[in-house]
Amino acid sequence: MGIAMTDEQKREARKDMSLAAAVGFNIDEALVSLQDQIDALPQDGSVDHDAMADDAVGGEELTDAFADLVVVPTWGTPGAEAGNKIEVVCQLKDAKGEDLAAQRVFDVHVADTEYGDDSASATISDAAVPIGTILSGDGTAAVRVRTDAAGQIALEVSEVAAASRYLSIRPCYGSPWMDPTDTVELAFT
Repeated sequence: MGIAMTDEQKREARKDMSLAAAVGFNIDEALVSLQDQIDALPQDGSVDHDAMADDAVGGEELTDAFADLVVVPTWGTPGAEAGNKIEVVCQLKDAKGEDLAAQRVFDVHVADTEYGDDSASATISDAAVPIGTILSGDGTAAVRVRTDAAGQIALEVSEVAAASRYLSIRPCYGSPWMDPTDTVELAFT
């Protein structure tokens, strides 16, 4: 039997999973690069800025590099309901809020409550005009997707009940370091 978690605890757990994925995939390489630069500094504490390597990482470059490592999936405004279906597009952004044009893989779930468990009745499939790719789970409440080269995925959620459903993103193995806290509410009438 699993441990019961509140929606807030689930949200925090998803953030922790994203951080854990990033640590394993991106931080090691950055630390090696930084250690090499630290090792190259003069032992007496003096720094000759004119003699610094052209590829030395400074504050602004480090911030930009870090921003490019963090993926922020951002849901657009849902379309109008038509035939018990609502379409919505997700755009990947970097940590500075700029569109991230890159293919990335992650999981998308539809739930009956915000940050809740998978819905028993709502399903996810490709939008009428597909953008990105559903890799697995098409027609279920949980799909694995890959964005297109522009960093977008368009999905269609189907639900026969008059109720709100919530789309959320969860990292999967191989996902980039991401902030999965953005959800989108879909109001079915």
